[in-house]
Amino acid sequence: MIIPSHILITAIIHLSLCAAFCRAQGGNNNTSTNTCRSNGECGVFGNCDPQSAPVCSCLPGFIPQNARAWESGNWSGGCVRKVALNCGNATIGDGFKKLDSIKISNYTSRSSVSEDECAGVCLGNCSCLAYALDSGFGCLMWSVPLIDVQTGSSLGSDIYLRLSLSDSELGHKKGFKKIFIVLPILSFVVLCVCSCFGWKWIAKRRGNGEATEYDNATQDATSRDNLEDIPLFKYEELANATNEFSEANKLGKGGFGPVYKGVLASGREIAVKRLSTASGQGLQEFMNEVKLISKLQHRNLVRLLGCCAEDREKMLVYEYMPNKSLDFFLFDQSQEVLDWRKRFNIIEGICRGLLYLHRDSRLRIIHRDLKPSNILLDNDWNPKISDFGMARIYEAKQDHVSTVRVVGTYGYMPPEYAMKGRFSEKSDTFSFGVLMLEIATGRRNTSFYPQEGSLNLLGHIWTAWKKDIVTPLIDPRISSSSYQTEVMRCIHIGLLCVQELPEDRPFISAVLSMLRSEIIELPKPKQSAFSYKSSRTDTAGVVIKDPQTITSQKQIYKLGFFTPPNTTNRYLGIFFSFSQETVIWVANRDTPLTDSSGSVTLSRDGNLVVLDGTTNQTVWSTNLTTRSSVINPVVQILDTGNLVLREDATGDVLWESFSEPTDVIVPGMTLSQNVKTGKMVALSAWKNTSDPELGSFTAGLEAQSIPQLATWNKGSLHWRSGPWNGLIFLGIKEMF
Repeated sequence: MIIPSHILITAIIHLSLCAAFCRAQGGNNNTSTNTCRSNGECGVFGNCDPQSAPVCSCLPGFIPQNARAWESGNWSGGCVRKVALNCGNATIGDGFKKLDSIKISNYTSRSSVSEDECAGVCLGNCSCLAYALDSGFGCLMWSVPLIDVQTGSSLGSDIYLRLSLSDSELGHKKGFKKIFIVLPILSFVVLCVCSCFGWKWIAKRRGNGEATEYDNATQDATSRDNLEDIPLFKYEELANATNEFSEANKLGKGGFGPVYKGVLASGREIAVKRLSTASGQGLQEFMNEVKLISKLQHRNLVRLLGCCAEDREKMLVYEYMPNKSLDFFLFDQSQEVLDWRKRFNIIEGICRGLLYLHRDSRLRIIHRDLKPSNILLDNDWNPKISDFGMARIYEAKQDHVSTVRVVGTYGYMPPEYAMKGRFSEKSDTFSFGVLMLEIATGRRNTSFYPQEGSLNLLGHIWTAWKKDIVTPLIDPRISSSSYQTEVMRCIHIGLLCVQELPEDRPFISAVLSMLRSEIIELPKPKQSAFSYKSSRTDTAGVVIKDPQTITSQKQIYKLGFFTPPNTTNRYLGIFFSFSQETVIWVANRDTPLTDSSGSVTLSRDGNLVVLDGTTNQTVWSTNLTTRSSVINPVVQILDTGNLVLREDATGDVLWESFSEPTDVIVPGMTLSQNVKTGKMVALSAWKNTSDPELGSFTAGLEAQSIPQLATWNKGSLHWRSGPWNGLIFLGIKEMF
């Protein structure tokens, strides 16, 4: 399988399994007696055999690196060679030791050469440490130390391990001596031929050099920069700092993944943002955030201290913000710490940070995901804008940019971006306006106001503004008459920022002048975006209310609210009609309902939303962003167990639960990985049998080389199936 680098390909394997694939809930990783399931149990060049005691031994030609640790049962240090390799030494040379039925670990390269040529190719490369032959893959080679080697009957392929011919495991084999008499001569001839062709190619390219030297001069500035100046942290260092990423150190989580508090060996406090394998974001967003924020320095932007990118682990290390994020204090009515003076300073600080991004930094940047959870607060309650994974650079002469990939958070995106993919500085202005209104009222924009005919907070405030009854909407915690004029002015400015048309919204520089009263007279705001529910019953309305359900056509599956064992929390899920206890998918797994007031509704923009009937808060949404308005969305639960949101007129699928699975795979479901961005459609375990919140384990398709199934424990590889050769997974003996 050859994947052209210029084509975006998602590697997919269809798995028709009828039972749960990954309900490895809440620390059940010790239920298996096969310790070989732990990746790298025996270290480098170690061999794990579950039928032996002890299970670990060194591969032929190797001895334990630390004999005392090895004897005590600590095999993680692995093994080292007894005799060094002799690549390039024609007198002694190297050979291969055949290892039978080995579960293949991740190889580093492969070739389509014949079986007879494979050994010669490996011997001709001094970095090649082993090779294997497989009818489906061809010649596989390893240039890194072998790890996760497992033996056992019918487990996989034969591997040929490179050893020195002087090693007692091989002895002095004359056949290999002959190879190393001929090989240096052959290599010299090939080198001469390649040098000749290479010299001609360089000479030709120099002749055309002047014409092509400046072809790429107009590329984006960041594409020419590298990451050499960014401090790199080791995984072990961050694991120690966060107490192995313990729950006690967990500060929260977002689309990128969980965030942990840590303390370095120097005593410095840090915040570690760890990319989740189940996250919708991938390598592209990670690298984007590293490149952007490393070049930005402002008192109202969070400071990046470094990053970690080892194996599958991708983490960002930030300065620690002791007062958490704005949403923690703003939306909890029991929190009284944010008086109006602090809130106004937060508003002004965010505005200054945006002005720096838009106009004053060396790069012109649009944040695209401004929301309370991305505003961090330091010791003095100064705001720091964070999370630049969705940010984009744009040219000074551009008034807007278009994209086919709409990202961001439902409730904070302006209509031209959500519907048409167009974004500009005015997109951040809209998000900032939503923030201002939330800060003034203490309510989320995604709150629902059915009695007012309003889709959200914007519509509710707009209705009150027209009736001149805005004062009762001010957060009671800041409703003192001494601040009322300032609060009302901020609400006025906020309404100017969330006007439907981008040309009506002020630039951030003008907003800052308004806040500082440099602009005294404020213009009248026009209608806010997303102000009203549609009056048409086919575009918005209640789908079900707890305890109602929707049943598939053949009555196999149901969509409805359920309660797990040993708790009173309610969740929206899909389960078998014959057993509500057999749940295959959960919507609001991170935000449970505390009573039976929940409902499922269709919003005007086509999103499927779970509402808390007690607080009118949105607890879950499909977070769908479309480039045109959805005329007639319909919801359907299929007999496959797939919950589908589609456009009724065209039949186009807008969203489906199969693309966002939880912990169960059913027939027809697909696990996949985008080989360019790293984004995965993967399974993720429950925290425990009573809590469907994201647990420690994830399972999915690892497709960076040749696809194989894998499970990860807190992001670290835990088990793998062995590569897929077109017929079977080589590490699953039951498939042979």
